[in-house]
Amino acid sequence: MAVLLGISGAAGTYATVFAGEETEALTMEAETDLTDETGSESAEPVEMELALEDGSVVVTNTTGESLSDLTLQTEAVDGEEEDSSDAEDTAALLIFSGEDGTEHSISIADPTSLSELTDLELTAKIGFYFLSGENSSGEESWFYETADEITLDAPVTMYTLGTVNIRESADGSSEAVGYADRGSELQVLGGTSIWFLVSADDTTGYVAARYLTTDEAEAQAAVDANDNAAAAAAAAAAAAAAGSSGAGSSGTQTTTDDACLTGGVLY
Repeated sequence: MAVLLGISGAAGTYATVFAGEETEALTMEAETDLTDETGSESAEPVEMELALEDGSVVVTNTTGESLSDLTLQTEAVDGEEEDSSDAEDTAALLIFSGEDGTEHSISIADPTSLSELTDLELTAKIGFYFLSGENSSGEESWFYETADEITLDAPVTMYTLGTVNIRESADGSSEAVGYADRGSELQVLGGTSIWFLVSADDTTGYVAARYLTTDEAEAQAAVDANDNAAAAAAAAAAAAAAGSSGAGSSGTQTTTDDACLTGGVLY
């Protein structure tokens, strides 16, 4: 029996597939070598075409690694053979081989959703692999590697892309023991593919992996973009208040919630 766990929201999509021995696997014809045209490893982003049951999608490998044998394998959720075209009854695993030949898999809750996403990217952080893309509304969907929790030999410095909760355990419903502002520097100690175990000052806990990056410049760009958006929102609110006052209103000012300006805590 296979159990499908999925969490969807405006901030994105989180999905993990746990498959038991009775799961029926239906392999779709889709294999792509994630190398450049010469067959050598390339640190530059590499575009590849992934065949689906109905059409294909382009996935960009941004890991800087030479990956191979990319295959989309569907699984019947109830453990019985199903029509793989039925999105409600199937999940999928995106399977590929790393440079050392180790097999990796990323869970896809709904394989048909891949054809509806744009800017699909395959990325890597502290040894875990991720697939992400945007829907028609500009919202991001993230898909995570099926892998056990790890402990790093040495901490890795990462930066937050948004204001995030630091949670007691690797679970979005667990208690928040602290938070980190956008652009904060954290020490990553390990974790799961979805939740990284971090240390910040005297606080240790888990942060959603998708909001962490090793690129300090990327984090600073997120800070600058948020500051610019906050300034624009504040200016618009002030202009609206001034216009209302000039029109003979009661003089009550319209204020913008600070959490709205800063984007609030993401996860």
